[in-house]
Amino acid sequence: MAEMRVARQYHATTLLLPDARVLTTAGVGGVANQSSDTGIDAFSPPYLFRGPRPRIDSLSASSFARGQSFTMGVSLASRVTRIVMIGAQATTHYVDGAVPRIVALPFKQTGNLLEAKAPASALAAPEGYYLLFVMVDDVPSIGRVVRLDAPTVTPAPDTIGGGLRAIRTGNDIRFEWETGPLNPSRYNVYRSNVAADLELTPQRIGARTAFDSSTEETWTDIGSANSPESIVFYRVLGRECDGLGQLP
Repeated sequence: MAEMRVARQYHATTLLLPDARVLTTAGVGGVANQSSDTGIDAFSPPYLFRGPRPRIDSLSASSFARGQSFTMGVSLASRVTRIVMIGAQATTHYVDGAVPRIVALPFKQTGNLLEAKAPASALAAPEGYYLLFVMVDDVPSIGRVVRLDAPTVTPAPDTIGGGLRAIRTGNDIRFEWETGPLNPSRYNVYRSNVAADLELTPQRIGARTAFDSSTEETWTDIGSANSPESIVFYRVLGRECDGLGQLP
């Protein structure tokens, strides 16, 4: 790994560039010992040199509505492993001041054509500009600047059970929910007779062990339709939201 040309500290800025290099500048010297170095350095990570990089040849849209499907023509990418959007950045003090997130998109590949879907949730991906990359293992394409539009409907407030559909099937109850906006690899299912136990806080649901888990957008509570319990609350949380499909 190449060393930095100079040590960069306070007020340093680091940015991911569309070509996947990392730009860094400023932060040289101290408060009472200002440096005359005004250089800008661009770091090329080793994974940029592991072979041909995938290439985005065409993009059906550069501005996406929530949940919008779009297509990309690619080359040098017979087996795409991920499509990701990374929030455009504006940084200082080593703090990301823009959209500090990476979102993996669900997609299907047919030859050199990719069909993908933009994030539907404003919680997963706020409105704004992103860099769109096609990945083959850990080798990225050159990124395309895209925009994700604001949601047309205000997200519903957090309410227990608000996002679940319950269907009785004989002695069982089957739950269904929408595909996770962050493309989770699995979903943890939590169950309690007390609604407060499932509040989204570290002291409540953060201290509980999942009752069960599922890798699909459905789960069945066996025999629960005949349970003597008068009321039961459920919550489902997505986990491993990196699009890799690997369980811990």
